[in-house]
Amino acid sequence: MYQLEMHLHTAGRSNCAQTDVKTIAKVYHEHGYNGIVCTDHFIRYICEHEYKKGSPRLNAEFFVDGYASLKKECEKYGIDVFFGMELNTDALTYYKECPPMAELLIYGISPEWVLAHPYDLFPLSVKELSLLCKEKGWILAQSHPYRDRIEVQDCTLLEGVEVYNGHPHQDSRNEKALVLAEKHNLLMTAGSDFHTPDAVGSGVLLQNPVKTNEELVAELRKRTHIIMKRPNAKD
Repeated sequence: MYQLEMHLHTAGRSNCAQTDVKTIAKVYHEHGYNGIVCTDHFIRYICEHEYKKGSPRLNAEFFVDGYASLKKECEKYGIDVFFGMELNTDALTYYKECPPMAELLIYGISPEWVLAHPYDLFPLSVKELSLLCKEKGWILAQSHPYRDRIEVQDCTLLEGVEVYNGHPHQDSRNEKALVLAEKHNLLMTAGSDFHTPDAVGSGVLLQNPVKTNEELVAELRKRTHIIMKRPNAKD
């Protein structure tokens, strides 16, 4: 079995994350992981008000460098690192006064595509994003759909949903997410929502090892993976 983290944030790219890439690599090695999908927050507001590198392209480069830095550190331990993101489009961002608000995980997208299209995802509606993901072969999944302030998105526009979110300081109501996935036959994902070392322990167990984003997406679409919950978690 291939132990994979599917939801992780690095300090400096996700403004809520508190753990540097050197520490992440060490912690995940100690916990026996084979792979990590780096899903830092990708939000126009953070790019322009936190990164502030001077242009969309430079902000995108800074975002991608979080993944690249983690990949370099994890190579020392033989841990594979895959590029992904937790996207807030402009229509769903927390950085506005009123709903709807939601976060969407994208698997299979490449850093090269983001660098070539720095802000192209931000203005898209969920329907437009769904069509783009289908065209490109990416997996679009809603993260923690029943957390406070979050609105469940149209399931016909999603391929997957995060049925287990292991964040120890959030009530993600995972049991409701599982019911949603079963009702709509959505691909089930799971992850630690790692921000600090006390969150590690969730993810999925793949039947086969993967080395590229394409292999990762293909393996997930087999739907043979096992959901892995944080040890001693209540839900």
